[in-house]
Amino acid sequence: MPNDPKWRTIARVSKQSISTVKAVYLHLLVDASQSKDRGTFSMSSEDLASALDVEDQDIRAILESMQGRVLDGQRLSGWQERQPAIETGGDGNSKGYGSNYVYYVVCRSTGLVKIGVSRNPWSRLKDLQTAAGGKYELLASVKTDMRSEVEVHKLFSASRVRGEWFKYTEALSRVIEALNSKEVEDYTAMLALISELPEAMFTATVVATVEKSLSTVATKDKDKDKDKDKDKDKDKDKDKDNKKTSVESSPELTFDEFLKDCELKGELPIPKDDPVFKWAQSVNIPDEIMFVGWNAFKRRDWLDAKKKPKKYKDWRAVFMNYCKNPDWLNVWNINREGEYFLTAKGKQLEAEISAVTA
Repeated sequence: MPNDPKWRTIARVSKQSISTVKAVYLHLLVDASQSKDRGTFSMSSEDLASALDVEDQDIRAILESMQGRVLDGQRLSGWQERQPAIETGGDGNSKGYGSNYVYYVVCRSTGLVKIGVSRNPWSRLKDLQTAAGGKYELLASVKTDMRSEVEVHKLFSASRVRGEWFKYTEALSRVIEALNSKEVEDYTAMLALISELPEAMFTATVVATVEKSLSTVATKDKDKDKDKDKDKDKDKDKDKDNKKTSVESSPELTFDEFLKDCELKGELPIPKDDPVFKWAQSVNIPDEIMFVGWNAFKRRDWLDAKKKPKKYKDWRAVFMNYCKNPDWLNVWNINREGEYFLTAKGKQLEAEISAVTA
C-alpha cells in the first residue's frame, strides 16, 4: 500500500500532500472495516478534516480524486478481493476456513480458558506468557474466516468468568477433544457441536480448583489415562503415610526457593488435592476469590524487619493459615448472610490480574 503509485496521482490531481492522501485512505479503511455493510464508509469530509486538522475543501478534493481509482461512490474499490480467501467444499459452500483461528488457551494457575481469535494463536500464546509470566497452554484451534469470537462466546455464556475467560467446563472439554481428534475439522462443524451439547455440560466444571492440573485435558487414549489413575490410587495411601515424614524432613526454604523447587519437581505450588481447597469448599469461598487470595499471598514481601527472607518447611500450610486468617490477606470478607466478597484491596488486585490476562 505505501508504495502504490496511485497515491502520487491522487495527490497531484487533488493538489494535496501524499501523506494527507494516505491518512485519508487509512481512516476510510478503518471506517469501512467497522461498518455494518463492510467495505462501505460513512465518515464525512468534515469529520475527516477534523481528524487530520486540514480544511474541508482539501478533503473533498482528495475524495473526488480517489473516485474511480480507490473509491466507487461510498465503497472502497476491490474490498472483497482484499479479504482473506475462504476455502470451500465440493458443493461450493464455505467450510469456515480462512486466515484466522478461534483458539482455546488454558491458564494453568487459574484453570480458566481463554477463547479468542487470532491470525497466529501460537504467537498470541507467547504474548500471554510474556505479559503475565504464567504458564499457558494452547489446547486447540480451528481455522475460520470470522474476525470475531463473539458467536462462540455467546454459546459458552453460561460459563463466562470475565471477558474472554471461561470456566473449564465439560462442554469446553468435549469441543477441545473433538478438535484434537479431528472429529470436528472446521468452524461451522464446531458451532454445530457446541449447539447440540446438553445445557448441563456448560455449567459442570472439569476442574473446580484454582491451581489446576492439565491431566484433565481430553486425550485420544482414555484407557491409558484410566490406567494411570488406577496406579495413582494405589500409591495414594502410601503417599499419605509418607507426607508427614516428608514435610518434617524437608529443608526450610524461602518462598522463591519453594516456587523453584515445585517447578523442578513438576509440581504445582498449590496442587488441586491440597486441603486448602477442601476447606474453601466447606466454607463456600468461591474459586475466583481464592485465586485473588493466592495472588495476594504471592505478592507479600516475605522479609522480616531485618530484610532476611522468611523460611518455612511447608509453604502450603502457611498459605492455609493465611486463608483461615483473612485479616492477613485483607482481600476478602464475609457479610451477614455468610457470603464471601472481595474487599477494595481484593477488587483492585482482581482488576490488575484481569488487565494482565486480558
